[in-house]
Amino acid sequence: MKNTRNFVVLFLRTLLQRSILIAPALMAIVPGTAPAQTLRTVLVEVHIQDNFPRNIQFFCTLGYDRVKCERDIRVLRQRLASYPVERLGPWSFAIASSWEMQSVVHDLGGDLNSPGLTALDRRTTVFDEAIFNTATLRRSQILEWLHFVGDSELLEFVLTHELGHAICRDPDEARAADNGEKLRRRTFGDCKSNKRKSYTLVANEPPR
Repeated sequence: MKNTRNFVVLFLRTLLQRSILIAPALMAIVPGTAPAQTLRTVLVEVHIQDNFPRNIQFFCTLGYDRVKCERDIRVLRQRLASYPVERLGPWSFAIASSWEMQSVVHDLGGDLNSPGLTALDRRTTVFDEAIFNTATLRRSQILEWLHFVGDSELLEFVLTHELGHAICRDPDEARAADNGEKLRRRTFGDCKSNKRKSYTLVANEPPR
């Protein structure tokens, strides 16, 4: 049946709680020997007639405002749709309140400025709410840390960096940065060829 309009309906199952186990990362992943941490989340179901992979799910942490959650999941899904997310297979994306994100990162000894986490073994990526919300102190802190990224570029930069880890199942930070840049430039191709390269990435500096 043809339908000339797409409808987005998000159902927040507030009674359905799921735990996502994640590992700490400086915008990505750390050695698997780190102790697992738990974020309590609620599933956000997105129904729309398009070709977005059905095996990708979305969540928000319990401490995240529900109205903001619905809005930001819409934005996240829309941005993801412009990248080759079909390569991910089954995957979970979550948005966490800044205090929950920082709490987990702190407990695991990571950099509190980190706005993204990817746990490859859990097939899960978590984003800090601040990359979706402008004019917040937390966002200003992240932008100061990522001083080479403009305010309008922040969401896309963090998103593609984490996809650089996830799509290639690669924990290497420098290669993820290179993958992310290629995704943004629409020149991303083969994960294997990039894994054969060697990079040196200076902290808080963009890939070269």
